[in-house]
Amino acid sequence: MVSLIEGRAQRILKSSSPFILFTGENTFCKEKVLQRLKEKLGGNQNIWINLDPQETPLEEIISHITSLPLFSQNKFILIRRGNRLPNSFWKRLPEFKERIHLSTKIIIWLEKIPTETKNLTDTESIDFPKWKKGSVELWVKEKLEESGKIIEKEAWEVLWKKNENNLFALENELEKLINFTGNRPNITLKDVEEVSCEGKEISIFNVVDLLIEGKKGDALKEWEKLRQAGISVQLLIGVLNWEVKRLLLLKDELEKKWRPELFQEMKIWGKEKQISYWKAIKNKNWDEWIKIYRELLRTDLKLKSGYPVSPTVEILLYRIAGKGG
Repeated sequence: MVSLIEGRAQRILKSSSPFILFTGENTFCKEKVLQRLKEKLGGNQNIWINLDPQETPLEEIISHITSLPLFSQNKFILIRRGNRLPNSFWKRLPEFKERIHLSTKIIIWLEKIPTETKNLTDTESIDFPKWKKGSVELWVKEKLEESGKIIEKEAWEVLWKKNENNLFALENELEKLINFTGNRPNITLKDVEEVSCEGKEISIFNVVDLLIEGKKGDALKEWEKLRQAGISVQLLIGVLNWEVKRLLLLKDELEKKWRPELFQEMKIWGKEKQISYWKAIKNKNWDEWIKIYRELLRTDLKLKSGYPVSPTVEILLYRIAGKGG
C-alpha cells in the first residue's frame, strides 16, 4: 500500500503538468509531502525557490517560473501563499506556460481554489483533506516502522487523545518516544505516561529550557532534584538528543528564510521561549551544535558502558549551555 505521503509525492514527480496546486486544509500533510519530495530527489541536481506573493512582484515571479534551470538541474518553485497571487497571474498563465522548461515544477499552496483556475487545463490539483483518526494512525505506524518501533494500542489511544488537534505536536511526541525507548521496539503506555503526559516530563523539559536560555546553574540544580527523585539519566539524554535535533532543524530552516510560524509548527510556544531559542541558534554556529549532538551520543554510550553519572552529565550540561550563569 502506498502511504498518504508517498503517494502524493509520486504524483508530483509523475505529473506532466508544470503547475501543481496544493489544496485543502491539511497543512501538516502538505509539509510532509514537500519533505518527502526533497528526500526522494536529493540535493545535487535540484534547486528549490521559495516565493511569497506579498514580497515578490508578479513580474519577478513569472521570471523565476520561465527562466531556464542551470545545467541539468530540476527546478522546483514553491509559492506558499497562493491565494495572495493577483488575478492577473491566473489570467496570464496560458500565455507564459509554453515558456516553462520541462524540468520546472511550480507548486502553489492554496487554502481555497481561486475561481480563475476553473478554466485552466494544464494544472494538476492534489487535495489535502483533514485526516481522520484512521489516517493519522496509518501515518504513525509508518513513521514508527522507519525506526523499528511499534506502539501498543493503549499507548496510542492516550497519545491520540492528547494530540488529535495538532499533528505537529504529535510528531514531536513520537520523536521523544523514539529517543526515550532506545533499542527497545515496543512503545508502551508507561512510556507515553512518563514522557508525553502531565507529570515527570514537565521537570525534565524545565532542565532543557534552562539550558537553552544559558542558565546552566539553575539547570544543574533542577537536574539534581530530578536525580534525587529517581528520574532516569537515559531520559535526560534522550530528551536532550531530541531537542538538539530540533535546534539544528530550526537553525537550518530559519537561516534560509525567516519564518515565524515555524516556532508554532515545532511546538515552541510563548514569545520569551521563542526568543531564547533564537538566541541559542545564533550563539552557536552549525559546527558547534553538531559537536554537541555528537557529544550527546558519546555520553549516552559512556553511561551505558558503566561511566559514573557524575561528573559526566554535568560536563555535558555545561557544554550545551555555553556561556551563562
